[in-house]
Amino acid sequence: LVLNGGDLSYSGSAVTINRGYLTQQTNSAITTVSNLTLSGVANAAQFGGLTKTGNAQLTYQTVGSNVLSGASSPGYIVQAGTVWFDGSAGGQTNTIQGYRLGVDGVTGLASVLVTNSTVNVSGNVDVGDEASTTGSMTVDGNSTLTIGSWLIFNDGGGNTTNTFTLNAGTVNQNNGRLLMGGRPGGTSILNINGGVFNHSGDVIDVADGNWNGAGARLGIVNQTNGTVNCNQQCFVGMQPGGTGIYNLSGGSLFLNDWCVIGRSGGVGFFNMSGGNVTRQNNGQAFIIGSDDGGNSVGTVSQSGGVFTCNTEYWLGVDGGRIGTNNISGTAELDLNSWLSIGRG
Repeated sequence: LVLNGGDLSYSGSAVTINRGYLTQQTNSAITTVSNLTLSGVANAAQFGGLTKTGNAQLTYQTVGSNVLSGASSPGYIVQAGTVWFDGSAGGQTNTIQGYRLGVDGVTGLASVLVTNSTVNVSGNVDVGDEASTTGSMTVDGNSTLTIGSWLIFNDGGGNTTNTFTLNAGTVNQNNGRLLMGGRPGGTSILNINGGVFNHSGDVIDVADGNWNGAGARLGIVNQTNGTVNCNQQCFVGMQPGGTGIYNLSGGSLFLNDWCVIGRSGGVGFFNMSGGNVTRQNNGQAFIIGSDDGGNSVGTVSQSGGVFTCNTEYWLGVDGGRIGTNNISGTAELDLNSWLSIGRG
């Protein structure tokens, strides 16, 4: 089966078939009116991209390697329904080349599920990239997702909610920014329920109120278990209109550079009821309410868990910036360097 710019539409009873396909042009599509499972090998020429439409599910059960989009293509775009990369039958690797993996529900929720599979994306992973679209991506057990560039939430703007969930397995983001709230409006949610999330390259930016235009947006990180390794700076609540929230109830968070809760006029909350935070000794400080312009508001509320800071710990920096630190319950805060309250 060769897709040379056409649309393969499947309807009828749900079916599993040992077929694959070759995508040759950028405007190729598969539309699933009914559930379709493919166990053959998918491949793509240099300009071959694919758009998945239709509200039913498209499942890849290939044992082996799929190349789902070409190096000079827009990538692989899910606009409706679910795409499931299911490697439970044996080793499975899916390679998405070109610009991006887009999870952009145009008329409703579009979702991507990764189970027992390896997915390698050379470009961005975008969840809700097109205007007013809704997307969800989930990584489950025995899976590895490698992102070659940015992980972006809600870059299309609008009053939508876009979600990325790591339940188990590993996510490696080797380059680019983790940007929650690419345009004004909407809510971006990152759930860490297990597994390991390794972030390198550019910063983690949870709700930047001035990215692609000024305007309110909300970013929420919920970590109940697992490990997050942040090897770059981390900002929670950035610029006026940006409200960022990090909820930690379990697992481990390693911060290996500057971390600011409420920066440049943004509003940031870090709520810790369990788990462990280790602020390593790169960069100068962990900051609650920063001095980078605007009337920033940062709040850390710790009622449990252990927070270990091996750098300076600043609470409120320069006039007009408000930093609040609430400690209660079984919380433990270990400071191994300077503590500054109301730094001028």
